[in-house]
Amino acid sequence: MSTRRNFLFRGFGLGAITSFLSGRPVWAVSDNERSVAAKLTFSRQFPRQRSATVLNAAIVRSNRENGTGPDRLPDVEGSSYSSDRGANSGDKLMGLFDPQSSKQLAGLTSISAPRARLFIYRAGTDCLAPIFSDSNLTLMQSNPITGDEAGYFDPCYLIDGDYRVVVRTRTGHVLLDLDNIPSRTGLETGVIQEFRNLKELQSDKTLSYAGSPSLLKVNEGDLVRVHEENQSLVAAPADARDEHYVTAGGVKIYDPTARALTINVPSDYSTLQDAIDAAYRRQPGANVRHIVNIESGHEITQGFSCRNGDYSRIRITSDDAEVGLADSFVGVSGDEIAYHTGTQWVATIYNARGPEFDVLFDLGDSGAANKICGLMCGQGGDVRGLSGAGFKNGWLNGEVRAGKIHWREGVWTGAGEWGLRLTSGTMFDVAYSDISGGQLNNPGAAFKACLHISRGSFGNAQNITVKNSAANGVTIRRSYVALQDAVISNNGLYNIEIGWGATAIAYGADLSGAGEADIRFANEPPLVLRVDKAIYSTQSNTPPVNTFSPKGFLLDDSRTLGALQLPRLTTAERDGLPKDPGTVIFNASTSKFQGYDGSQWNDFH
Repeated sequence: MSTRRNFLFRGFGLGAITSFLSGRPVWAVSDNERSVAAKLTFSRQFPRQRSATVLNAAIVRSNRENGTGPDRLPDVEGSSYSSDRGANSGDKLMGLFDPQSSKQLAGLTSISAPRARLFIYRAGTDCLAPIFSDSNLTLMQSNPITGDEAGYFDPCYLIDGDYRVVVRTRTGHVLLDLDNIPSRTGLETGVIQEFRNLKELQSDKTLSYAGSPSLLKVNEGDLVRVHEENQSLVAAPADARDEHYVTAGGVKIYDPTARALTINVPSDYSTLQDAIDAAYRRQPGANVRHIVNIESGHEITQGFSCRNGDYSRIRITSDDAEVGLADSFVGVSGDEIAYHTGTQWVATIYNARGPEFDVLFDLGDSGAANKICGLMCGQGGDVRGLSGAGFKNGWLNGEVRAGKIHWREGVWTGAGEWGLRLTSGTMFDVAYSDISGGQLNNPGAAFKACLHISRGSFGNAQNITVKNSAANGVTIRRSYVALQDAVISNNGLYNIEIGWGATAIAYGADLSGAGEADIRFANEPPLVLRVDKAIYSTQSNTPPVNTFSPKGFLLDDSRTLGALQLPRLTTAERDGLPKDPGTVIFNASTSKFQGYDGSQWNDFH
């Protein structure tokens, strides 16, 4: 008879057992005279903590006469064991007591005394309790338990009750003394089956997805314990194709601490959604990322959504430099956001930490025409991308709304409406990204831009490249953005349009070559643009600042309130200026407006 734990038995009979001290039989009863009961403990809560309690089903025998009669385990003469099992009638339960994984014995994990001894007493006494090496009550073992050279103590079986646990060194020094430690078969601990080692797990035939009177039914997420490897493993779904182990009975097992698993699309799963769901179920261990890889030549047929969870240990990659969309592509609907009605998205992330993107999706020419969009990271979303990853040629390549994005050196080019929208309090770092090009349909409409930042968003866009769009380069509303050393040039309308309480830090930025103006200050107060060099034109007839109407003016301020204040310099400071004809200042030493005519400074009259 196997001693593996949690077996279900029917009609099991115990043979005669002879006391090793007295030679007299302890009991001798037939199968018909014994009643055998098995109790199973289930829990679907995950993750769980194990405790110093019984973890498994146990075989118990009826005690018909309040601990007396032929079913009673007798006292062992000449020993300090007490086998009094209480006065209650009915079945007596026994289950596994594992000191190493006991929650109540947390202090034991810090003890590493070689060959230490673990004593198990009845609670509140110095009376050693009976302990057993199997769940059938047939093999009594020595108490105390002697640890190995590393201080590890083998598990044992205890009768339900409360116990005192004492650990002593070989010389008798007390290392641990804890009382009232419970052992209960019926407590839920989450572990439905235990095995000595992986070989025993893989040869097991008692676990089953279907279940039967003679098999233990397993559901996705159930835990099994392997003692020699000190592992808690997880039951996989019956249809999983990414398992680490399979039992002889066909149950698939995940190892949460295993190395990263690669799931291929379409070889393993036909859609990204199915592959990501499978990777998410794997519950990877710390610092482990599962790879969802799009195979060479494959065009995706469906979008995917990540909601209400942590998908950050999944990385999406591809064999090819770019991944396109199939003609039959069906995206995730964007109808839940009013002004995106009718859009379809490759990826949506809501109230979740999204997967890490290491893939560049090309939405194709149909993207802009058919309102096919790239990434939507909505409220509570958090998304990351690696260098060279992103979305291009979509109607809207990417939007983050009330979320977070960390995506340096990303690609968001060729948009039909917007390259990248960061709005509604989004925190962002998109430094060094390329957000250039695109037709930008309806280029005269408000806000159409390669990069649009609005509604209290805050973050870093330094060293970005935004060039050659049909409309605006960057538009900013009621937000803060760092644009140091950015290249924002040659856009059809304005390189930067800033307004409505926005602040842009643009030290060292290249803001040249716009069709209408390099920088446009939209109406609404107050606006701030900070640069570390003058805003000027290097070409004739190229208006650099807000010359919407008429274009011939280099500076057009149409407000009816306020004034234009010229630089205020002392005479000494004035004389340090370059001698360029047409220079105008206010001389603070003489309180005169002055202009330089090519040879001298003259007062205005």
